[in-house]
Amino acid sequence: MAFILLRTFDNSIEAHLLKSKLESEGIECYIFHENTATLTPIAIGAISFKVYQKDFPKAYEIMMEMQRLVPKDKNGNIICCPECHASKLIIIKRKQKNQFKGFFGKIRSFFNSHEISVVVCEGCKKEFDPSDLS
Repeated sequence: MAFILLRTFDNSIEAHLLKSKLESEGIECYIFHENTATLTPIAIGAISFKVYQKDFPKAYEIMMEMQRLVPKDKNGNIICCPECHASKLIIIKRKQKNQFKGFFGKIRSFFNSHEISVVVCEGCKKEFDPSDLS
């Protein structure tokens, strides 16, 4: 059976969380290049997470569900889209784009990388800043 890349990681903690979840669902998966990425901090995105090709659709679905965060107000109620009023908002965490290229860009992004959160409506596909919905 052939392996297929499910995704890459910058750190092994996230990779092991996904591995635990997939294995609990009966999906065999493997983490590659973990030691290299840990010992070489410049190797961003170097940890490869692979599953068998036959398990890819189910593994991808589980991975996406793990990443899915639903925005709620202070009382725990699901927030609706201000545009189309659908209750299908999700929070997506994105790495902030690195404006520098090459070797020095990788070094800078390692020391200054952080994620930003964006709320996306699955109905109308509009993106919002989470602070706009409070």
